[in-house]
Amino acid sequence: MRMQSYILKESLFQKKQKLYKKPDGSAEVIIKITDKEEIFTVLRFWLPSVRILEPEALQKEFEKKLQDYLNFS
Repeated sequence: MRMQSYILKESLFQKKQKLYKKPDGSAEVIIKITDKEEIFTVLRFWLPSVRILEPEALQKEFEKKLQDYLNFS
């Protein structure tokens, strides 16, 4: 619920987002973006409580960036 409140009130994407609350207490947010790095920055802030559902290519790219970060030496 805290995340839902933040997204509704503080999100940088207010004009480009739709929030759907689910019966189990989770939420699905649909955001239209023009820059992938813009959304990746926000998503990293919410890890591990967030994931990309679609498009699959964006999901894979985000996972790769996270893996690269974990393997950084």
